Formats: sequence, C-alpha cells, structure tokens
Amino acid sequence: MVVLGLLLILAAVVLGTDIVLENTHHTGGTIFNQTVSSLSLGGIFLAGAITALVLALGLWLVLGGASRNRRKAAARKSTLRETQTQKETLAEENARLARQLEQERAATASVSPYDEEPGGGSPRPR
Repeated sequence: MVVLGLLLILAAVVLGTDIVLENTHHTGGTIFNQTVSSLSLGGIFLAGAITALVLALGLWLVLGGASRNRRKAAARKSTLRETQTQKETLAEENARLARQLEQERAATASVSPYDEEPGGGSPRPR
C-alpha cells in the first residue's frame, strides 16, 4: 500500500511539473474582483494545485478532529457504563452486608445473657 501511494505521489509530481513547464501561454483572470494579467496556464494550474492542497489539509483537520471527538465520546461512554456497573455492584454488596448484619443482630438479640452461668456452669432455669 505504501509503495503504491509513493508511486502515485511521484506520478502526480511529475505530471504537475510537466503541466507547469509546458504551458507558457499568458492569459488574464479575475480573482476576488481583482484583475490579474499575464498569468501563464502553468501558474494557474499551480495556484489550483495549492488551493486543492489547502482544501485537503482543511478536510484532514476537520475529519481528524471529528474522529478524535468520536473516540473520546466512546471512551467516556465506556467509563460511564463501567462506573454504573460498579455502582450497582457496590449497592448490591451493601444490601447483602446490611441483611447479614441485621441477621447477626437478630441472632444475638435472641440469645439472652441470662441463659448460661457466667462461669460456664449449667444454665439457670427461667
């Protein structure tokens, strides 16, 4: 792919150079309501090529910025999704621990401290 791209660039440079050097006829033109005279056809072609390069650079910058914004938005969305999942997991764990604590408190509350003798003796009658 890279070799093909380099060959195309080389062909475009050779063709552009040939067009500029071979077209020496002079003509006039109007640019932004300003009359310009004695322009060669090669010069006009060169001005068009420069304009096309500026256009291509502008498109590259716009598309690159849009692509970067799209990647950042996808990363933010992924992070938000992970955070939401983590939040839900932590909420479930918190609820489970709260239930476990409540069960332990209930089990501790049902065992009275007067059920057994403090010295490990036989239980007292109620």
